Amino acid sequence: MNAIISMILSVILSLNIYPMCLVVTDLDYENDQVVFENATGFEYRNDDGIEDQQVGDLFAAIMWDNNTPWTIEDDVIIFAHYSSFSVKGY
Repeated sequence: MNAIISMILSVILSLNIYPMCLVVTDLDYENDQVVFENATGFEYRNDDGIEDQQVGDLFAAIMWDNNTPWTIEDDVIIFAHYSSFSVKGY
């Protein structure tokens, strides 16, 4: 059993994925994209389309480093799930 768990963890760690908290800062209706920002102010866009997101919503995201661990500029949102609304207005 421990060998299986070890193998699964090894595969997951080799994918270069990591969690991140994102806040919705803009809704690009023209391109049907949600614009997110992380705590350091870096912007990401999600091509899954605008559903019922609102500016200020918080999302828990799984990110992929796009095989470039030295920079976040090309990282990709693999999955973003609504976490809660933000008290701070945007």
